[in-house]
Amino acid sequence: MTKFTIKTNSINEKFVLDKYEIFQYRLEEKKVVGSSIYLTYSRDDSLPFIKELEELEKEYGDYHIGSMIPTYVLPIPAFILLTVFLILFLTNKELDTVLFFCVLVIPALLFIVAAFLVMFLRMRSISKIEKEKPEKDKEYRIKVANVISKF
Repeated sequence: MTKFTIKTNSINEKFVLDKYEIFQYRLEEKKVVGSSIYLTYSRDDSLPFIKELEELEKEYGDYHIGSMIPTYVLPIPAFILLTVFLILFLTNKELDTVLFFCVLVIPALLFIVAAFLVMFLRMRSISKIEKEKPEKDKEYRIKVANVISKF
């Protein structure tokens, strides 16, 4: 009997549940601790078609949606840098504007671009998963049923 526990989050929980259901695992326990979800699965190793299931499982791969934390965190230093630049610009008339622009505003813009890229890549990955996953799940359910029917 194979038994293991997977740590996931609420965003990726459905992907984990779907995958292990397809490959004949049984959910033994679900435990929520803070924002983490622990799923304990088991599967009978004595099944005559276990090798074929393991091969299909490796072939299937994993789906995972990354965290939104970088999208929230990256604009914070940008806001701080822009605020410092504006305060210095408005309060100090003898300020070397070009120097402070290069030192404060350009890095702020880079933080904003980085946040945008993280958000864009995340949305692109979600879109890819939404298109690909239902078809792939259906295909692998058929493959598993064919493997089981041979034995």
